[in-house]
Amino acid sequence: MNIRLLAAKYTLGMLPSDDLPGIATHLLVNGVESQSLACLAGSARCDSPAERRELFEAGLKECAVPVPGRLEAARAHKIQFAGQVAQQKLDPAEGAAKIVNLYYAVRELLPPSERYAGESFGVANLLGLDYSLDDIEIDDPRYRHIEGDIVRECRRIAEPGTG
Repeated sequence: MNIRLLAAKYTLGMLPSDDLPGIATHLLVNGVESQSLACLAGSARCDSPAERRELFEAGLKECAVPVPGRLEAARAHKIQFAGQVAQQKLDPAEGAAKIVNLYYAVRELLPPSERYAGESFGVANLLGLDYSLDDIEIDDPRYRHIEGDIVRECRRIAEPGTG
């Protein structure tokens, strides 16, 4: 688990507070040193969600990992998901859907797109490809063609400086 991506997931509400003690334990076992994460790892299930979140945020601070803003967090996950699709670790349709969902989660924070939806988040082509899958059955040969286009677009997004 990459602690910076965990911070991004946390910002986007993708880490339920009930999961934070287990995540803290995993980080500690893998060499991360933090008194707050150690406290969190040993916390009881009855600790309040607010207390767990407070300890997690303190642990990130102790590790010099800032809690990113929502837009920065979404961009980090967009690149992560695109990389997973490009490396064939994530199904293209599933990866495209995750990236499109990220776009919609932060759309109100983005500058208006000049021509196409998703343009200001760098996902206009992917958005179109994702919607193209809506009307095609999985056994249709066009489905595989669109998946190939998704993989190529994800490679572009995952390249440093382009996503």
